[in-house]
Amino acid sequence: MINQLQNRLKEKRVALGMTQEEVAKRIGVTRQLISSIEAGNSNPTVLVALKLSELFACRMEDLFYVDDPSHSLIQAEYFASSPDQGQGEHRVAVARIDNRIIARPLDGVDAGLLPLTPANGIVQRSDAEAVQVELLDDRQALAAHLFLAGCDIGLGLLSRHAERSHPSQSVFWFHANNLEAVTQLKKGQAHIAAIHYQPGEETALCGEFPFATKTIRFALWEQGWMVRKGNPKRFVGGADLVRPDIHLVNRERGAGARHLLDAELAKEGVPVELVNGYDREVSSHAAVADAVQKGLADVGVGLASAARLYGLDFIPLRQECCDLIIPASYLGEEAVQNLLHTLNSGVFRKDLQSFGPYIM
Repeated sequence: MINQLQNRLKEKRVALGMTQEEVAKRIGVTRQLISSIEAGNSNPTVLVALKLSELFACRMEDLFYVDDPSHSLIQAEYFASSPDQGQGEHRVAVARIDNRIIARPLDGVDAGLLPLTPANGIVQRSDAEAVQVELLDDRQALAAHLFLAGCDIGLGLLSRHAERSHPSQSVFWFHANNLEAVTQLKKGQAHIAAIHYQPGEETALCGEFPFATKTIRFALWEQGWMVRKGNPKRFVGGADLVRPDIHLVNRERGAGARHLLDAELAKEGVPVELVNGYDREVSSHAAVADAVQKGLADVGVGLASAARLYGLDFIPLRQECCDLIIPASYLGEEAVQNLLHTLNSGVFRKDLQSFGPYIM
């Protein structure tokens, strides 16, 4: 509404990890007043506004403002996995990570299996790595949005269940292989990274984080060979990849499936130069399954859940852990707690196990 006093009190408070009670005590008012101001039901006196701006070390106009069309435009840091993304006006997801506003495109290689995820921003103007974004929701809602990076297609299911359980929240799943997910988390481009590995590999995979983290188990699942229904080429294992009638579709460098394939080739003593299609790379488990289903390839390494989703046969190679890596400083945020509550809910667990196979 035009001329309605708006505020960024909640996002400032959440960014500092403070409760409404703590803010109220610091400036000498009631918690109920802080709650009412955040909700837009009360306007602060000049004295209260001054105390709040001093507490949050910001200008009063950075904390309180009159809602008008210009306030729908914000500056954001821009991150895209591919340099050809982000040209001209386009749809983005916008969220607050620490004290930064991050915008990410909702198309191309980042879109996962959810290209029709509703945007909450439209890029209007780009300048190097910064963009001007027209917000499609309230500024205060930015603290309720999560960026989740990983390659497991079950993450899309988790995102939708979390939004169904908490309608004011958006969980944006961005497809990323293991290496990309860890890198994005370290650079503050995602709130949570999902990685998969065999026990004992996680230290080599993640390296050292520059901050404390918490590891939460998502699920156990299997990786293996995906072949067309009925296995018409009678594919058995890595040694068959030297056959001239077998064509592989591979994952990109940094992907766990690529690492597993290389290990299988080494075990069988098969040089990569003899594998038809080794250099043919796609960027997701779903893309591997899609290529096999359409007959563009005979075999690829991927998840059992992707094979089931695309109606393929599956030859298991190994069971792996899939974990969520969360910076410890985010654990108290309401949006993260909502996601973890959804992860442990009976409804989601039953749906994921049916979608899988997954072991919770």
